[in-house]
Order: sequence, then C-alpha cells, then structure tokens
Amino acid sequence: MGDGFGRPMVALMLLAGMVGLGAWNFHRNVEAERQQPRPFASYSDSDLETLVAAYEQEIADFTRKWEKVTGKKVNVQNFVHTDSRIREFERVQGLGRQAREMTGELAKRHVALDELHEEQAKRVQEQEVVLIFLKRLFMYNG
Repeated sequence: MGDGFGRPMVALMLLAGMVGLGAWNFHRNVEAERQQPRPFASYSDSDLETLVAAYEQEIADFTRKWEKVTGKKVNVQNFVHTDSRIREFERVQGLGRQAREMTGELAKRHVALDELHEEQAKRVQEQEVVLIFLKRLFMYNG
C-alpha cells in the first residue's frame, strides 16, 4: 500500500515544483521585459511605418552626400610659402573632419532606424501570444 500511494505523491510534488518554477520564471521574464527601454512603444503602427519610411529616405539621401565627400580623392597642393602650406593643411584637415562628422551622423541615423525595426519586430512577436507565453515560461530574457 505504501508504494501505491508514494509514487503518485512524488509525481504530484514534482509537477507542483515544475509549475512553481515555471510561474517564477514567467514573472521574472515579464519584469526583465519591462526593464528594457522601448522609446517607440507609444507610437501607433502607422506612425511607426511612416517614421521608418522617412528614416530610410533620409539615410538614402545622406548616404549619397556622404559618398561624394568620402569618395573623392583630396588633392594636396605643395606650396613653397609657409602661409600657403598652413592654409592647405587647414583645408585638407577640414575635409577630413567633415567626412568624420558625416560618418557619425550617418551612423546615428542607422541606429535610430535599427531601433524602429526592433520595435516593429517586438510588435509582431507580441501578436504571437502563445509563443510569448511559452518563451516567458521556459526561457530567460534578462
């Protein structure tokens, strides 16, 4: 009689333990998701699509300008007089600075567009409620 009652009880205790651990992991993942910044979460889907299209167009336009600045060879003149050499150095240095600044600006636009794409991807994932539930239950997102 002891064996017949003990095994189901052990199985029930293991099941209860698994349910408890699953619930704990679920709540831990929900909290981890809340801690992640989502700067575009309050935007509507249509506003998000409009913003993505605008950033893509701006990046395309800016990339063409950037390619003109970074793609051209800088012709450095060799002057005899010191004043002329200094002016030439400042001119070439200014072109290099402009290229670096434009590269930084282009990178910032790409980062913003990546954040917009991430928000769109999260929204698609959120629509798959069952998969999200199972992910929260069995995986760690922290």
